[in-house]
Parts: sequence; structure tokens; C-alpha cells
Amino acid sequence: YTQKYPGLVAVVQWNFSALGLVDTLIDRYFQVEALHDCLIRYGDQSEWLGMLDLDEYVVPLPPYETIVDYIHENFGRRIIGSINLWSQFFRSKNSRKYTPDEKDTNRLTIERFTFRTLDLYRDGREKYLYRPRFVQYLSIHHQR
Repeated sequence: YTQKYPGLVAVVQWNFSALGLVDTLIDRYFQVEALHDCLIRYGDQSEWLGMLDLDEYVVPLPPYETIVDYIHENFGRRIIGSINLWSQFFRSKNSRKYTPDEKDTNRLTIERFTFRTLDLYRDGREKYLYRPRFVQYLSIHHQR
């Protein structure tokens, strides 16, 4: 992506093993450090920032065509530090229930799983879009 879309994606290579640090499951130290690194590097250049895993996508629902359309119409210029994005999953953890198309590992994950689960996860599984000028500290799943 960095070659095909310069300026869209930034890959930051960190060498945490050289630092001898340990990522505790409770605190998610490295994820928080990555968030803050992003805020420091790009906060003054960005209206909004978000951190998503490689297998996560922000998909706007109708009538919005883009997440920017949604943000402008619903939040505009209000003083707001973050927007909560509830998680929905596009696969079952039970691989015995997969269809033949879902089992086909030669296809991209986004092509294999096209139907979402009915559950809307609200307890610790959400992600956020942050507005850098209104935040001082970022967290991963539990915004306060």
C-alpha cells in the first residue's frame, strides 16, 4: 500500500524485542504506544485518526457512501473527542459451520465472509475514531 497509495498508509517498524518490554494482556501496552505514536506523528495533520486491525473495516451504512459523509452530517464541527464504532463480525468462530466458500483459503478473507453475525458487540470490542485536537490520551477498547 505504501507504494501504490503514497501518503495513505504509513508502516512504522518498531523493534520492541530490543527494548526487552513485555506486553501484558490487561494493559495492551504496545497497542496504546502505537496509538500515541500515531497521535504524535499525524495528529497535527489530521482531522480524525483511527486505529484498526488489518482484518477490520469501517463500512458506512446507507444513506452514507463514506465515513466522512457520516461524520460531517452527524457531528459537523461540534467539539467531540471520539466516535465509538460498534463491532460486528463477519464469521463464526465455529469453523465446522463454514460454507464451502468460507472454507476456501485461496480467497481473501473479505471475499470469504460476506454475511455478518446478528450480534452487535458493545463490551470491549468497539473501536474509535479520534479527533486529535480534542484528545490528550487514547485507549484501545474502553474509552473514558
